[in-house]
Amino acid sequence: MYCGKCGKENKEGAMFCAGCGASLSGKRQTSDTTAQPDKEERRADRISNDDNSGNVNNITISMGESVKQHTHGSGEGEGMAIAAMILGIVSLVSSCCFYYVSIPCAVVSVVLAAITLKSKRNGRGMAIAGLVCAIISLVPAIIMISTGAAIISAF
Repeated sequence: MYCGKCGKENKEGAMFCAGCGASLSGKRQTSDTTAQPDKEERRADRISNDDNSGNVNNITISMGESVKQHTHGSGEGEGMAIAAMILGIVSLVSSCCFYYVSIPCAVVSVVLAAITLKSKRNGRGMAIAGLVCAIISLVPAIIMISTGAAIISAF
């Protein structure tokens, strides 16, 4: 059977046209070749229907919930990871000379990185980088403190 609106051939017994979505219930035509509109007539109908009246090609049907896509820079939960990474880098840079700055930065970095990793927020890589930098920075800071304590106690 052919659609009376767009001329597309449809399965026998179909209620709606597969091409334009028009109802076929009242316009049942047989698959006879005489009932099929010629190509020029179908083309003219398609051109006149381009204003989206009856055209179902541009309709998006969503089933279920839409999935939120996370992109870089979305800002959701990345603040703690960024802070952990920055504090880890600051503690690593200052660990040799300024241990009184390095140790608090390292401790805060470890805490923020742990929170980020436990709560499975965005910025996991930055949190890991901050954690590694903070742990590495604690080693020279502890060495400097113990060396300073040994020098002071020697006098």
